[in-house]
Amino acid sequence: MKILATDFDGTFFIRPEAVPKNIEAVKRWQNTGNQFGIVTGRPYPMILPELERWQIPVDFLICVNGAAVHEADGTLLWSASIPDEDAQEILSLPELETMPYYLAATQRGLAIRSVEEPHPFWKQVCNLGRVEPETMRTMTGVLQISTAFNGSEEAHAFAQKLDQLYHGAISSHVNRCYCDTIAYGSSKAEGLFHLAQEKGWNPDVIHTMGDGCNDLPMLRAFHGAAPVTSEKQVLAEITETYESVAAYIDALMA
Repeated sequence: MKILATDFDGTFFIRPEAVPKNIEAVKRWQNTGNQFGIVTGRPYPMILPELERWQIPVDFLICVNGAAVHEADGTLLWSASIPDEDAQEILSLPELETMPYYLAATQRGLAIRSVEEPHPFWKQVCNLGRVEPETMRTMTGVLQISTAFNGSEEAHAFAQKLDQLYHGAISSHVNRCYCDTIAYGSSKAEGLFHLAQEKGWNPDVIHTMGDGCNDLPMLRAFHGAAPVTSEKQVLAEITETYESVAAYIDALMA
């Protein structure tokens, strides 16, 4: 048995017309006794609508950049929370005051702070609703804080600031213009290691695919490949590239 774990945004979903071919390939992969799962920066409430929309047949899910490991039905197997005091301080930083929106994911679900009325998508996935800053700053058991910026440079600068202020307590991962902050030591690689330990998998049978800097830990730790449309930093390090998840699966099954 082999395991394939792929990122969602920018990897499994690059263009809508490519998704059905990826799903067909996943089913071929699973029919030969292999397993497939999504490893994403999204919290579970944010990836679930995509799974239902496309009917993606997953065997496992690793969410919030590795800080939450789920069974296919959403059952939480393991998670790591940001220390409450640090999470509350981060949610009180001045950068967030001028941000159009930011998110906090907990074991109970997802909350959004939005200056304007949230887009219908956010209303759908944020089961904890639209929350005022004062309430955000008192949240406990936070798995991930997601902040949005105008570009990747701003996101990287904020991530660097957080890592300096809260060294040893948090880890920040940049995905394009987003900075996702989780408990220190958490990453997509660590999430996969926790799942492999839970399932009794040999890490050597795990294959991964991702397009962003937040995917690099798992691409380095396991057999890694990247879409040809990946970020420059990923393409500079990961030399095995494919047009799609379907093409990667075809290569693995050849």
